[in-house]
Amino acid sequence: MSHGRGRRWARAAGPLAALVLTGCGIRETDVIEAGGPATVDYLSDASVDALLFFRLPHGALAPAARPLGTHADADNGFRSRPASTERVMSALLGGPSKAERAAGLGTALPRTAGRVELRESATSDEIALTLPFSPAGLDGTALRQLICTAAYSRDRAGLATVRLTGPDGVSETGACGLGLPAGDRDG
Repeated sequence: MSHGRGRRWARAAGPLAALVLTGCGIRETDVIEAGGPATVDYLSDASVDALLFFRLPHGALAPAARPLGTHADADNGFRSRPASTERVMSALLGGPSKAERAAGLGTALPRTAGRVELRESATSDEIALTLPFSPAGLDGTALRQLICTAAYSRDRAGLATVRLTGPDGVSETGACGLGLPAGDRDG
């Protein structure tokens, strides 16, 4: 007897399931594009803070504003002065602060005791830096950290081209807004 009831239930459930699966008349739609990737807005004093680019846990870069410049009371004749590119790059190589690490920021850069030196650039929109290590062994995230931090240290829009050269003569060149640097290897 229970077999007969089960069959009848199954026959009745078929049309009911079809009705449920129609989604109450809601049609399927395609994916709708809503614009470009998200951007990060931050508030900082453009003459004092530096933007350091660190890695998020999923690998993307995020800017961290740090006060690295000098600031004094303008009424007493002191003026704000942004940090030098060398100082900004040294802060980047020092890694994220405790608060930045707690916010989930990390780095793909090697720990180093050396310092970054600014060299004479061929043009005003180029930054040439000598690193204490070769850029040849760095992954794309590490190169982008260096390039974006250097670009924003010179230009608040981050539009400068950056050339990184290691002690071995190997160079990588890139721009922050273009994704992973294509890099041209010399040496």
